[in-house]
Amino acid sequence: MSVVDYSEFGELNAHWLNGKVNSMALSPNGDEIVTALNIGTTIWNLKTGIDRLVLTKMDVKSVAWSSDGTHIAGGLNDETIRIWDSSTGEEKVLKVQGSSGKPVRSVAFDADGTRLVSCSRGTLRIWNVETGEEMTKRQYEGSSAYAVAFSPADGNLIAGAFSDGTVRIWYLDEEEEPRLELKHDDFVGATAFSPDGIRIVSGSEKGVVTVWNAHTGALLWEKYGHKKWLLDNFCSI
Repeated sequence: MSVVDYSEFGELNAHWLNGKVNSMALSPNGDEIVTALNIGTTIWNLKTGIDRLVLTKMDVKSVAWSSDGTHIAGGLNDETIRIWDSSTGEEKVLKVQGSSGKPVRSVAFDADGTRLVSCSRGTLRIWNVETGEEMTKRQYEGSSAYAVAFSPADGNLIAGAFSDGTVRIWYLDEEEEPRLELKHDDFVGATAFSPDGIRIVSGSEKGVVTVWNAHTGALLWEKYGHKKWLLDNFCSI
């Protein structure tokens, strides 16, 4: 294992100092990172610290790479989702309907990169990446979703982390009610599935990290003591 001293990367550090970091995501091969700030989204080479491609200068709330590294998705403050070609920056715009002016707070690709899940307010939407069409959605009234995840092992399983302290898990081939509701005692801002889809991790405003069985809801592990609250894209397993 090697450790990289990012203090040497003047451009990257200056970029972060110029705006608020909303989200970041590592490329599947580990060579690059995409950063989403309120002043724009940029792909960086992690070996050199030099920016390779500026995708947008708009306020992006969340970013995610497709598993093959060919596309990056971003949820924006203007109620849109942007899908970029990670090589050329070519952009496709998906317009979220009925979000009442709320930003798209989180996005995540499925395992093969053909579908995307997003959240704004209490609604999780599934999109066809190729056509840009909304395929289906799952809603929960009375609470807002701040993070979403697609199970890498089961293309029918999605999760949302909600402000009422609950991680809700849906099966897309079942009825619209959540299959499981996993309870924190405060705001949940991050969630992710394990690579085998068996476990799910969530992080809360009080800095509590919890691991659950994604199919039974059983509590497997819990860790207290983080000083900062945990938000989308800063939680993985």
